[in-house]
Amino acid sequence: MNRRARWLLGGWVVGTAVMIAISQGLGVVARCLPWLVSSYWVAGWVGLVVWAGSANLFATAWGKVMRWRGVPEAGHD
Repeated sequence: MNRRARWLLGGWVVGTAVMIAISQGLGVVARCLPWLVSSYWVAGWVGLVVWAGSANLFATAWGKVMRWRGVPEAGHD
């Protein structure tokens, strides 16, 4: 396993933990503010947008950390 593969695997591990924490946080918000999620459709779309946006931000940040640490890009091993 080369350096890039190890960093990508690490990103999946850290990213999974972050997404679980965000999902749990959305559940806490839903329990604390029931009026906010009165419509399941609206709550589902809001949750999906928050979750997808967070995943996108994490992937972008992880890519920047990889570049900062000098991990080679795909195909440049």
